[in-house]
Amino acid sequence: MQALRHYLLAVQFFTRIPVTGRLATWVGYSPAMLRASSAHFPGVGWLVAAMAVGSYAALWLGLGGAGFAPLAAAVGCTIATVLVTGGFHEDGLADVADGLGGAYQPERALEIMKDSRIGAFGAMALVLALLAKVALLAQLGHLGLSSALAALAGGHVLSRLWPLVIVRAL
Repeated sequence: MQALRHYLLAVQFFTRIPVTGRLATWVGYSPAMLRASSAHFPGVGWLVAAMAVGSYAALWLGLGGAGFAPLAAAVGCTIATVLVTGGFHEDGLADVADGLGGAYQPERALEIMKDSRIGAFGAMALVLALLAKVALLAQLGHLGLSSALAALAGGHVLSRLWPLVIVRAL
């Protein structure tokens, strides 16, 4: 049961999927529990991947898989994943880009990263990252539906597994 509590805490932290009311009370929260829930980050990746794969496949198949179908599917699944995660990673990218692009001193960079407002470097990083993601997913969709779905599933899971590997190694 503890593993389920940790998984639900990871879902609550990294997505907008509601874990509220009595369920949230049962799950509980503490900094120690949040650290323990890190083992379940790849599981959250599978959940987000299911949303991405489902939306991409539905749009790709619904539009016939030819012409602009891969592009529409890439845009649709990107919107779906941003909605399900609340733009968690996109927000982090914008903060890092603003901090690293807007300051030379480490203290000032950290101060900029904590600021909730988005700056020019953050906006540029977001636009370029989202354009690259959509373009690459559309290109994979032109190669075939299975290529795009494999990239989506692998990307969402591996991007949540890799930090655990790094933490373990360091």
